[in-house]
Amino acid sequence: MSPNFLLPRPLFFETKRFRARRGTRERKQKKKVKVVIEKQPWVPKTILKARQSGGMTVSKRSADDSELSPPLDNVYHIAAYKRKLYTVEKALKAHKDRLHPTIFNQPNSLIHAYLELDLRLKKKTKFLDPFFNVISYPHEFKAGSKKTVIAFAKGPEEQKIAYDAGASLAGGMELIKEIQTGELQTSEFDYVVAHPSILGELSAIRGLLKKKFPNIKLGNLGMDMKKLVIRFIKGVEFRSIQDEADRSLGIVNAPVGRLPMEPEKIDENIATLLEMVCSFRPQREGPFLLKCFLHSPVTLENLQIDHLRYNADHFDEFGKEEISSFVTDIDDASETKVNSEEVATVAERGN
Repeated sequence: MSPNFLLPRPLFFETKRFRARRGTRERKQKKKVKVVIEKQPWVPKTILKARQSGGMTVSKRSADDSELSPPLDNVYHIAAYKRKLYTVEKALKAHKDRLHPTIFNQPNSLIHAYLELDLRLKKKTKFLDPFFNVISYPHEFKAGSKKTVIAFAKGPEEQKIAYDAGASLAGGMELIKEIQTGELQTSEFDYVVAHPSILGELSAIRGLLKKKFPNIKLGNLGMDMKKLVIRFIKGVEFRSIQDEADRSLGIVNAPVGRLPMEPEKIDENIATLLEMVCSFRPQREGPFLLKCFLHSPVTLENLQIDHLRYNADHFDEFGKEEISSFVTDIDDASETKVNSEEVATVAERGN
């Protein structure tokens, strides 16, 4: 008998054989197989968000009809021909016919201006931030409920002027302290106006006022308290909305009058609105205001009007507009024509 047989064998030298669990070898082989992940194409966030929410957003941009020909008669398919351009007078007449008491029975309906804007900045991937303002039309009309205004001023004279002009509340440091303690809520008022003399004290409640904080650009900060209060009580607010599907498209939908008003007055209100909207245009080449429509909230029918005659200087300040879009209002194909003198004038402005 060998002497090595008598020596104890270390535990780590002992060999034990066990049967492998069923499926172990298959699992190990599967782990060794390299999984190839296919790269998915890039999808914009707006479309991806719409897919996840279960719906698909569609751009509100109107169809481009610059390459389409004008209709040959009064009966035609709208999508196959160039859109008809209306004058303000004929657009109002068309809305009056549809809102007649025998049809929709809304003869005193509001008339809105529906504007399409190009929000792109110098860098095409950057867009103009949403903006808003309050506009005072040369010809007033009732656009909704009365607005509430709180006025801030140091002197008692300015406070009395604000009260007499129609402010719901006017005061100085006592109002600021009430807002700080929570006794007075700024959400109870639609607008805030202030005199420059109290601007330093108002900085203490800047966080509470947020976007209502007086600003020269918004027009709620000035020396003439009477003018400020009247503007925000009788004025009409407009806002730009960025389209969800097409971020370069901005939309402004603001009332410009009522159907019983004279077309000349609504025409002047539209000119005032376009001038203020174009004051927000970015410093870049190309047009900012793309199209202008007149529509009524009752029928939702958009009738396009020629916006070039309102703000040609703003429109062509940085770029030359296509002359082909300068077409006069038409009733049928026989009246379709381009005014050569007006075209030459637009071309000179563009150059």
